[in-house]
Amino acid sequence: MDTHRRRASLSAKWPALAALKTDDQDRLWVTTIISGLSQYRWFVFESYGEARRYKLNY
Repeated sequence: MDTHRRRASLSAKWPALAALKTDDQDRLWVTTIISGLSQYRWFVFESYGEARRYKLNY
């Protein structure tokens, strides 16, 4: 059973989401990994439904 758990927790692909956060203006910030662990894409959803996209390199 432990072997199955280890296999289930390892993935050959990056996770779809890196983080979900909210801010003091009721916006939802969603982070996706787009290239290794050095490039992220942030999607910012306003409380009224508009979305914006930002690409950041670390």
